[in-house]
Amino acid sequence: MENTIEPGKDADLEQAMTQIQEEIKDLKQREQYQKLKNDLNEITTRVVNTPNEFAGAMQIPDTARVLKTKREKNTFSELLMTRIIAMCAVRPIIGNIIAIMISLVGMHYIWNVVQLKGFAQYRGYFSITMQIFAAIQVVKSASRSILLPGLCLIFGSAGAHQLITSGHSHLLGADHTFYEGMVITGILGFAVAVLTID
Repeated sequence: MENTIEPGKDADLEQAMTQIQEEIKDLKQREQYQKLKNDLNEITTRVVNTPNEFAGAMQIPDTARVLKTKREKNTFSELLMTRIIAMCAVRPIIGNIIAIMISLVGMHYIWNVVQLKGFAQYRGYFSITMQIFAAIQVVKSASRSILLPGLCLIFGSAGAHQLITSGHSHLLGADHTFYEGMVITGILGFAVAVLTID
């Protein structure tokens, strides 16, 4: 009769087993909840710190979590090149490129299409105004991409240098002042980029 279980103990044992099973279930739910929470935090951090196609890559916070990869650490040169390539993206500045193309079309119409009587004396003013508007678009784009200021600096300095060395007064229909203006626009764009980069 030593092996017989008392009726009250059997019910207590079942109640204890049920309680343990509920605790195990609760622990599993907590673990799943914590895993989901960690996954959500990681995804949110990645989304917040990754620029979308229109925002540009000028302000990406370099947190340790963003720079950490699961496979291996990137070298400084890889991080630098990746960031520079991202900062030269075209998509964030599509609107600025369209605005510059519209100003070029406007200058074409000013010089080649409009033949109003008395307009000839104002052509230069209208053309300079359109050039200033295009330059403003280049400087505005520098807060999202350094592509247009870089192109202005490269083409402006190349054009000005070509005019100086060749001795000609015009290159592709533009004079030395125009190319120097491109260089100044590129420098202003880079100044805006320096203030914008995070």
